[in-house]
Amino acid sequence: MNSEAKKRIKQLMNHKIPEGYKKYKDIIFPSDWSLSNLGDIVEYKKGFAFKSKEYCKKGIRIIRISDTTYNSIKDESPVYIPEDSEFNNSEYQLIEGDLIVSSVGSRPPLYESMVGKVIKVPKEVDGSLLNQNAIRLRGKNGYCQDYIYYHLKTSRYLDHIEASVRGNANQVSITLDDLFKFVICIPTEAEQKCISKILSTWDKAIELKERLIDEKKKQKTGLMQKLLTGKVRLPSFIGEWKEVKLGKVIREINDKTTENNQYQVLTSSRQGIFLQEEYFNKSVASSNNIGYKIIKKGQFTYRTMSDDGSFKFNRLMEYEEGIVSPAYVVFETTKINPVFLMNLMNDYSFNKHIQKETQGGTRLSLKYNSLKEFVIKIPSIEEQDAIANVLNIVDKVIELNQKELEKIKLQKKGLMQLLLTGIVRVNTQES
Repeated sequence: MNSEAKKRIKQLMNHKIPEGYKKYKDIIFPSDWSLSNLGDIVEYKKGFAFKSKEYCKKGIRIIRISDTTYNSIKDESPVYIPEDSEFNNSEYQLIEGDLIVSSVGSRPPLYESMVGKVIKVPKEVDGSLLNQNAIRLRGKNGYCQDYIYYHLKTSRYLDHIEASVRGNANQVSITLDDLFKFVICIPTEAEQKCISKILSTWDKAIELKERLIDEKKKQKTGLMQKLLTGKVRLPSFIGEWKEVKLGKVIREINDKTTENNQYQVLTSSRQGIFLQEEYFNKSVASSNNIGYKIIKKGQFTYRTMSDDGSFKFNRLMEYEEGIVSPAYVVFETTKINPVFLMNLMNDYSFNKHIQKETQGGTRLSLKYNSLKEFVIKIPSIEEQDAIANVLNIVDKVIELNQKELEKIKLQKKGLMQLLLTGIVRVNTQES
């Protein structure tokens, strides 16, 4: 970063508009740039309501909102329509680089299901057709599509979506009129492309780090399947494993709050345990949390209901204590290594075992009284400790890579803020 850019940043921190810049509402941008509404610089097409009765296992792929994450399109459970279908219309076709915006979903920042989330179409689904509740965007001549994409990944865009959505707590939507009012700073097309090229380099670094983390997680899964079943034994361990009921090695904790806001409210998710206000970007707990369950460092918790039959058992390690909803079970270990148990209970095979034994309709329930009756096979405590130590080492490697990933993402976020507002200018001649 050159001295001029540092000077501009310092001026902005002192709430001054740098020379050669102007301000529109909360946007400060170079005087030689312009501002445009999103709707003025893109062409759009709404997705089509394809008939699910036509879905098949081969043909033309249909991209539904449920097929998307916050950043990409999932490979799991794709649906297709026959190539000779009357609904196979090129008008709804996607090509690599197209932008897909969801018009319905949840409020920000629940990214996976968030209304207004933007996905760039990858090469793998080029030629697919776009389903309803999604909008295809393409930049008009003179407007770089990738440059538009990066603006739709900023916190300012998220704020615009949150202020514009309509609907109830469960599902909200955004109109095209409101979506297209989002304001974007526009430099020359050459500068747009140069900025996009710089940011795409950071995207590639993020993608490589994410692939590395995924590979490490797969390696851990393979290791768990061998070590947690005794198929592979660590050196010097030869004793037989024995079957025990979970209730013999764990104990339920039923300590509850006696006053409101006695401890910080926690959420146990499939990604781990988080402060509820950070996970949801606001508190969703009852205003009166007397009677919530108290969980202390080292103890376990899980939600007793599941929509898909998968249960996640989390162990509190980040905080000394907290409280969780009465809908959660809290328990601690008594005669088993807690790291060994946590990995065992979150293993795919254990969850499959739960699904076979658990009763329920559209939602499955796993109360503590049922959990404690499950039978598991365990080695001696010494072998448990040794296995736990191996898995801890793998977890630390994954954690280190995740911290590096978050650092790269944070650096990219800061760079986006500087480049997309022109605080830091790029040399188009060098590119």
